[in-house]
Amino acid sequence: MADNTNQKLSVETLAVHTYPIRVPVSPVALPIYPSTTYKLDSAEHGAKLCSLDPLKDTESSWLYSRWGNPTNESVAKSISSLEGGYGSLLFSSGMAAISTTILSFVKAGDHAIVTSFVYGGTEEVFAHVLPRFGVEVSWINSSDISAYASQIKKNTTLMFGETPNNPNLNVVDLEAFGKLGREHNILTVIDGTFASPYNQTPIKYGVDISIHSATKYLGGHADILAGTVTTRTKEQFQKVWEGLKLFGGSLSPFDAFLLNRGIKTLPIRFITIML
Repeated sequence: MADNTNQKLSVETLAVHTYPIRVPVSPVALPIYPSTTYKLDSAEHGAKLCSLDPLKDTESSWLYSRWGNPTNESVAKSISSLEGGYGSLLFSSGMAAISTTILSFVKAGDHAIVTSFVYGGTEEVFAHVLPRFGVEVSWINSSDISAYASQIKKNTTLMFGETPNNPNLNVVDLEAFGKLGREHNILTVIDGTFASPYNQTPIKYGVDISIHSATKYLGGHADILAGTVTTRTKEQFQKVWEGLKLFGGSLSPFDAFLLNRGIKTLPIRFITIML
């Protein structure tokens, strides 16, 4: 039905006007929201979004798609339900997820421990990027928990592992890894790309953060670059979200839609792989 309320407006104004979707809408397929910006009710509404103040039930929670996007949020919730975490965030690549997470938690004077059995891009971040920002890095030539424990210092704030690792398939004892971190108040981060959440859920074993290059198993069709980060707590989620917002490694909603498609076939693909 035509909307005749704007007949006094120019054709140029009418052409660019976006008409609201009649609600409620309950699509079975995930909608793609390509909009970069969202309509605000008032300047006060925008101020509350910028300052992260509580909103009224009638106020939209969307401001700018680098901060958050409805399509991405839906897919992130799927990831979080698989991982068993507090919440998940989507990134434009696995390396965007890894580098943003690390840089969101370490600062000059901190010490990080990482196994040498990690993806090449991850190795470069720890070997070449962190030292430039005053972060000390210790390498262990093992995935054994005792090797991590032997390198802990008073200023150790992060331990990073990859299991099964790429490409040697070394395995980290997730429960012992998480326990060691909690005992020393050290953030524990696991890249579980090669296992996917179908086979492995690090957070359920006490690990703080689970990362995936969704370019691989989660995407599943070799047609997207994507990364995911799932945190154990709200505070950790907030820190990674702030890093995502400021470093800008946001996933396109179009790629989020394709990632959602890949997630739906994840169990079927793994069952087939294991036959």
